[in-house]
Amino acid sequence: MTFTGNILALDLGKRTGWVCGPPGASPPHYGSMAIGGEGSCYGAIGSKFRAWLSDMIVVNRPKLLVMEAPLPPQAQTNMTSARVLFGLAWQVEQIAYDHGLYNVREATVQNVRSFFVGHGRLKSETAEIVIKRKCKELGWHPQDHNAADALALWHYQCAIVAPGLELKRHTA
Repeated sequence: MTFTGNILALDLGKRTGWVCGPPGASPPHYGSMAIGGEGSCYGAIGSKFRAWLSDMIVVNRPKLLVMEAPLPPQAQTNMTSARVLFGLAWQVEQIAYDHGLYNVREATVQNVRSFFVGHGRLKSETAEIVIKRKCKELGWHPQDHNAADALALWHYQCAIVAPGLELKRHTA
């Protein structure tokens, strides 16, 4: 049975990359959203994210939500980043549940990068360049690495639920 419906992919962070569209969408809707600036408290970040994600779910009615799994705290640049990422991941599950969206998945950055660019262990700076280049080859023009990472994640998830459709050339 072929998957039908929108997939919402999230690259979580203080600037969250997002993509929403069905497998094979040409192009899917994508972008990034700042949910916390320098010095934002956790409550402000969480509140803004809750409102934004709730709106995304109501407007786009995804059938599946996938997020990049947070790296372990020791792999984060600092504990503040780790706390934000784990908090956002928790919120994704809660907000989706509150909206009746029970198909929520996670994907590791290594698995997504391996699928999208053929190598899962790239340094962050190199990964940004390679992923943006691949996005452009597919006809996407993400405004930043957050949107590019979300596009890679969406493409990866499409390959899982609708094999073949993710390979269509996308044009902007």
